[in-house]
Amino acid sequence: MQVFDGVSVLNKSIRDVEIFAAHFSKVRQITTKLRDGNIGIINAKYKISPTESLIGYGYLVDMENLGQNGGNPAAIATVAQGGNGLGDSQDLVKTATTDASSKTFGVRLDGAHKVNDDWKVLYSAEYAKQDDYRGGSPLIDAHYFKLGGGAAYGAWSVRLDHEKLSSNDGKYAFQTPLGTNHLFQGWADVFLTTPRQGMEDTFISIVGSIAKAKLQAEYHVFKSDERYQSLNGKFGDKYGTELDLSVSYSFSKELLGKVEYARFNESDVYGTTLQNAARKGDKEIVWVTGMYTF
Repeated sequence: MQVFDGVSVLNKSIRDVEIFAAHFSKVRQITTKLRDGNIGIINAKYKISPTESLIGYGYLVDMENLGQNGGNPAAIATVAQGGNGLGDSQDLVKTATTDASSKTFGVRLDGAHKVNDDWKVLYSAEYAKQDDYRGGSPLIDAHYFKLGGGAAYGAWSVRLDHEKLSSNDGKYAFQTPLGTNHLFQGWADVFLTTPRQGMEDTFISIVGSIAKAKLQAEYHVFKSDERYQSLNGKFGDKYGTELDLSVSYSFSKELLGKVEYARFNESDVYGTTLQNAARKGDKEIVWVTGMYTF
């Protein structure tokens, strides 16, 4: 998780409306890196029903670098495949995200519509546009959309979703540097930074519970928005697939335990050689988490 310094206000004085506004001047990221800047956030939610809502939002991020660049000085030769730049080595190469200042505006419709006492229809539709802001690179020009739905019966649900983080002709892709990105594009954390060729994620998810245990499974098919250079002069657009499984258990009101398993399998090789630092190779990982609330 990331920690922000600033002030926020949540207003619920209007019936069925929630307005959240915030301004942050510092952010400490999961790497413990402390970054300065100006972040403005507005989020307005209208509750269509207790389980359905329409949301409009805006993010104004004026920061030189949010660590989303995904490279290092040793990877200069492979930067074309390695993400959006060279990390903090801004003096080496000027790229789309050596100045990450951007503005993002979007709208989201999301909910669970009750059919009867047992069944609910699940749906989500979202669109957002991301552009440069206050000196940010003019290459920052991308959009996001998500469309999905499913059904819930009692404590169990299944749904199919498709989301796209677009690419600006392979020069920049829609980024979410302020998010808890572990929750998206698979739990193996292969795509914490969106590759410059973009991301199309089609996934099915199943959620349920047995007694105090909550179970979740996801299967993802990852493709790029723009084709990328692969082996032997060929081009590819299939990053790979991933299976995610988790179980969480509430031992008490204060103590929660969780185990997650993720397995990512590579498809087209993302890079020009098998040793390429940008390659999205096979990955298997287990997360064990404990949370104590007081």
